[in-house]
Amino acid sequence: HNAYAVAEYTIGMILNELRNITRSCTALKSGEWREKYQNSETLTEVRSQTIGIIGFGTIGRLVFERLKGFHPTILVHDPFADEDEIREEGCKPVTKEELIKQSDIITIHARIKAGDPPIIGKEEFDQMKDTAYLINTARAVAVDMKELYRALSEHKIMGAAIDVFPTEPISKDEPLLKLDNITVTNHQGGATVESYVKAPEMVLDMLKHSLE
Repeated sequence: HNAYAVAEYTIGMILNELRNITRSCTALKSGEWREKYQNSETLTEVRSQTIGIIGFGTIGRLVFERLKGFHPTILVHDPFADEDEIREEGCKPVTKEELIKQSDIITIHARIKAGDPPIIGKEEFDQMKDTAYLINTARAVAVDMKELYRALSEHKIMGAAIDVFPTEPISKDEPLLKLDNITVTNHQGGATVESYVKAPEMVLDMLKHSLE
């Protein structure tokens, strides 16, 4: 019910992280005309990026559709999706390792349950480019948060944008909040009027189909 909302939010997170929108805003409100950022030497447009989408279900496909207008190179990893269909969409199906190593931006839209190993952990962070960004608007358990902090604080990757956390609300002492190279939001990806309206409509449709 919130697929369109999350897909749009993901695009916003990508742009925000690449172009330092939130960091610039925060600096200006603090009285600083900030011109230097961690990625100042590598500022690029989306069209120059290789973007890896992990999970090519409803939201992953909607993210792809919205990215097409920017004309980046798009890689997809989804072991449950048909590779020929991925190619027909204009994407390149790859293994998870290939996606991790080749992508400038990695965005997660795969299903994962509590208790499953994280999709992105120490091994994956160590394989990512040091100029790469990680976007997670899916599930908090998809990313090892301690390893995310390590990767960001040690500049193993360039940055991240995270909308979901293992415990919400997060603590004021959350270490990630002290880092400059991350954008954090409080689980707002699906919060639109349309998504709230759509939820009961979908329940009614499911009820109708079950009664038929």
